[in-house]
Amino acid sequence: MDPDISDTITALQQQGAVLIRGYRSQLELKQELQSAIDADKPAIVQPTTKSMRLFFNTSGFRMMMQEVLEGLTDCQLVIPPNCYGTRLLMAITPRRE
Repeated sequence: MDPDISDTITALQQQGAVLIRGYRSQLELKQELQSAIDADKPAIVQPTTKSMRLFFNTSGFRMMMQEVLEGLTDCQLVIPPNCYGTRLLMAITPRRE
């Protein structure tokens, strides 16, 4: 994985990021991410290897995350949804004004 991505993940974890590992429906994922943002916490979506299979491929993960992001308020994308190394990953933080 890119060192910059690893550093970003470490920084988010130090800020108390919510880590979402297992598969969630779009609605469940949207609710969990919005709850993290409302609690002023970053959130990292990093599916387990087993749940990665449910997305079929990177573009499926990217599409689902984009649809989820469209329904969120007051957040900013820190790590765009994609495959980094062998892991699917996305991270958001609360929007700071």
